[in-house]
Amino acid sequence: MSGGNGKEITVKITRLEGAPALQKALREHGIAADITYLPPGRACGPGRYSEVDTPGLSLKTSADDLEVTIPVGAVGEGDTFVLSAAVTPLPNGVQANVHFGVAQGAVAPCTVIDAP
Repeated sequence: MSGGNGKEITVKITRLEGAPALQKALREHGIAADITYLPPGRACGPGRYSEVDTPGLSLKTSADDLEVTIPVGAVGEGDTFVLSAAVTPLPNGVQANVHFGVAQGAVAPCTVIDAP
């Protein structure tokens, strides 16, 4: 993770493990977070939270990692950065199923479903 202190935060995820550690690191930068890593082919069901429009929040994916950029002020007081991700190995690469956003208010637990 890079940034902070009035700058955007960039989170680079190279493997889907350690969600509590990422949540803690984001909290140390003043960002409440709900991070869920899922088994291959799975996703969180819809309707977990009410999403806030967040210009500049972005995701880049590659064969080796995911990179999320959280702009300064994107996650306000009472808001939560939400990310769920699963990676499914394929014969010639991987398929990433990633959902991310900023929630206003409460975030319900992830109900695991088959990825669409």
